Order: sequence, then structure tokens, then C-alpha cells
Amino acid sequence: MEKMMQILINDEKIAFSLENEKNLGDIIGALENWLEKSKLYISEVLINDDMEISLAFPDDWKNMAIEEVNKIDIKAITFSELQLNTISSLEDYFEIMNEVVKRRDIHQLVELADDFMSLGEELVLLIPDIFDKDDNILKRIFLEIDIAHASEIKQNDWERIEHTINNILIVVRDRKLEIMSPVTAAKATAEAINNMLEDINNISALLQTGKTQEAGGILLVFTEYFQKLSRVLPALFNDNREKLKEMPTLVGDINSLLEEVITAYTAEDYVTVGDVFEYEIVPRFEQLIEYIDQL
Repeated sequence: MEKMMQILINDEKIAFSLENEKNLGDIIGALENWLEKSKLYISEVLINDDMEISLAFPDDWKNMAIEEVNKIDIKAITFSELQLNTISSLEDYFEIMNEVVKRRDIHQLVELADDFMSLGEELVLLIPDIFDKDDNILKRIFLEIDIAHASEIKQNDWERIEHTINNILIVVRDRKLEIMSPVTAAKATAEAINNMLEDINNISALLQTGKTQEAGGILLVFTEYFQKLSRVLPALFNDNREKLKEMPTLVGDINSLLEEVITAYTAEDYVTVGDVFEYEIVPRFEQLIEYIDQL
């Protein structure tokens, strides 16, 4: 027997028939799957106008009987909005941790560190270049000082923790700006790379004269800048202007060529490094800059 209930998505009533669902957890799961087809994600859920549930704690509500549910009011957001909400929460979290560290409040830091150990998925998704799935700098420090059982923390360790958190906040805020203003971030990053094109074109000469460290530094900076472009540009790929439709292909091509460069550099095949940059990467990047200028 089907049960019909009032379901609203962003204040609009939808027709959604329930058939095999046995409890509220099943219903929310079915709605999540349905929304994902439209690239939407649940951010808030209100049951029967007076019960707000958290998707982070399903054990609190998932077994609620269908007969008790008459209305589900859902706020759904896009992936970009989800990213922004999540990274804003991370910013707030690390700002609180930073204040706790400044006060040298060991008891509150122990509690925050325990929460930090469970933040793995969000951190890896949003800041993979700092947070590895199984290892990151802050986690290593917490494990080294056995934060879960610490009764005191040495001054040097307080300073290490504070320095690491400040670095994390710099990256988190940078990611937040990328999400909020992808066009601004893309233009600024493209300009930074454009300003170093002369250095990039000089990589081959540097390598051939034994200045591998200087060349490696240029390669590293270019790679980091392009990684940033690779993060922000996909948010702009839906632009329907004909001239911009080649952007995804150019980004993919440059990423593949950079992998080839890194492989050649590791093998000390410096001729290939110089040739790929000069004849493959730089021309494509100059074309990409033209497209970014039109945004």
C-alpha cells in the first residue's frame, strides 16, 4: 500500500510516491538519490514542521515510523553551495581551534582534536593537497604528543600546532574565495602564470646548463598555479559561449602534458621537459588565457 505525504523541496510541493520504504531513514535515502539526479544535495530537513533532523546523525531519527511522518520540508542546494557551506564550517572550526591554541586551553583542544580526527572525508574532498586520507601534518602532531591523553603540552608543540593551523586557515580561506568567486580566482591565477611564461620558456636552457634546482622551482610553481586553475575552471564550463567550449579540452590536455613533464623531469630527460613546455604546454596555455580573458 502506498503512503502519500506532503514533501516540499525548497518550499515547492513535489509528487513523490512511497512504496517500499519502511522508516524515515528509507524515505530520506530515496529523496537523496532522487535529488542527486538533478545534482542537488540536502542541506536541511524539517519533519512535521517542528522536528529538525541532522543528516550527520542518522541514528537519532532513521528508525522513525512512516506513520509518524506527515510532512517533510527539505532545503536542497547545488554542489557549489554544498562546498561553500562545508568549507565555511571548516573555516569556523579552525578559527575556534586557533583561539583555543592561543589561550593554551589544553582541555578544549583535546575535545577539538578528537573532532578533527573524524573530519577526514570533508578535508580530503576540499583540500586534498594538504589533507591526505590517512595522514596530514596536524594529525601527525596530535599523534606525536598523544593529544587524547595529554595533561600538558610543551611550548614548542603549542607553537607547532598554532603554525600549522594558521597555514591551514590560509588555504581554507583561499579555497572559499575560489568557490565564491571562480571567475576572479581564474583571472588572477591566469595572470600570475602569464607573468612567469618567460621563466617557463627558459626551463630548457636552465636544465641544459645544470641549473636543475631553479628549473624545478619554476616547474613546481607553475604546477601549483595550474592545479588552482583546474579547481576553479570546472565551475565555469557551463558557459555556453561558443568560444569558451574548448576550455575543458585545453585543461585536460595541459594536465596530461604536465604529467608527462613530471615523468621526464624525474627521469632527468630534460630535453623532453623543455620541448613539451615550449611546443605543447605554453601554446595551449596562451589560448586558455584568451578564453579566460573573455569571462
